[in-house]
Amino acid sequence: MKINVRIAVLLFIFIFLAHLASARLPKEEKRLINAKIDIVWENVLKLFPKKEIKIKKIDRHRYLIIAQKRITHQKRFSRDIKIRLIPRGEQTLVTFNIETFIASIGLGRTRKIIEDFLNEVKIASERSRPALRKRPIVARGHYKPPLKEAVKKGAGEIRIASYNICHMNEIIDKSLTVKMKERCNAIARNIRAIDPDILAIQEAPSTREQLEFFVKGFLDDKYNVYFQGSGDRSLAILIKKDLSPPCKVKKVERPEYKSQWQDDIDKDGEYEHWPYSFSSPPLELDLKFNLGTLKIIVLHLTSKYGRTPQERMLARYRLIAEAKRFREIIKAEVDKDIIILGDMNDSPGLDLYERELGIDGISQLIGGPPNDLKGSLIDIPGKWRFTCVYLSDETDDPDVAWIDRILFTKALEQKPIIYKRGSGKIYYGLMNPLASDHIPVSAIFVVR
Repeated sequence: MKINVRIAVLLFIFIFLAHLASARLPKEEKRLINAKIDIVWENVLKLFPKKEIKIKKIDRHRYLIIAQKRITHQKRFSRDIKIRLIPRGEQTLVTFNIETFIASIGLGRTRKIIEDFLNEVKIASERSRPALRKRPIVARGHYKPPLKEAVKKGAGEIRIASYNICHMNEIIDKSLTVKMKERCNAIARNIRAIDPDILAIQEAPSTREQLEFFVKGFLDDKYNVYFQGSGDRSLAILIKKDLSPPCKVKKVERPEYKSQWQDDIDKDGEYEHWPYSFSSPPLELDLKFNLGTLKIIVLHLTSKYGRTPQERMLARYRLIAEAKRFREIIKAEVDKDIIILGDMNDSPGLDLYERELGIDGISQLIGGPPNDLKGSLIDIPGKWRFTCVYLSDETDDPDVAWIDRILFTKALEQKPIIYKRGSGKIYYGLMNPLASDHIPVSAIFVVR
């Protein structure tokens, strides 16, 4: 009988120890917060209880915090707490591990501290959502900015427009399918509504022949085609064949656009270990009118998109490097008549990643006085300056961005060739997801 009791006691101890060993493994808990990951991350850093639980490591690229709570005064009994943020569209999934037996079974002060902390983060983050709704209201393609008529073009004036047509290389083929033809017609309707004398296209077809096929078949062969690139990041300029006043057009080839360079974007005193190059080498034309030469440059800076935080940070490095490099290339010519237009892929201000770097792309491109570039959309109220709309699959709330621009040098505020003040236009009424997720922009320049 005594032997059986001993066996039972030993068996109980063995089961308890096995449960204890398995319970000490990190047990992941999850919390869902109805706010974007950048907002949640900012609140996590701001509200973290640093006095009772010390932060050991912050990994901004992976949205990860490793903290430590001492169980006793002995350091060897301390346990790590891992808090990770995972984007879920308009929501953020927060996971955390607490590596103690007590916490793993739902008890203990450490667990309560973390749960209370995450509740604070949830409240603070979700309260910030109404502020986002102050942006232009866009619900599944229904836009509410004021739809003003475009400024009329007079004699001796030309309308210059820019349009990112979004993967145009996927829809231009001589054996057009019904869907391809439907989208081509939607794009052509927008272009005809703008009626530009000069149109810069980003994400043009892969070849010049494809674009010429589109111009002949859908734009009544009214434009001459100037083309550069291949794949989904090709650039093009369409110039009306009956442009008035007439001009001579010359394509400018700069070796700098296709070369590599090094830079120190993070300002750590060393060049990054990889070389930079333009993801889409700029397309540059000289238009010689009787009164002088107007230089037009189409620029498409690299996208900020990335599947992981590391990729998104690397994209910022490259975008900023391209903007800086382009500015350096044209710095000797900023006293000339130059128009730079296209998709800059960067809105004003610093986003989460750019704040870490302390620098952004658009400010590098525009530069500072006295040689800063001017913009054609300055007369449009700030809340309506958006040119691209990304619709989420989870919600009707949009992400809007002001990334498509027409910039020009100060020389174009003086004669003989000048920017027509107040002519900057964003064509909200032409926003059509079938054509593109970008909104075309235009401006008028006086060349008579």
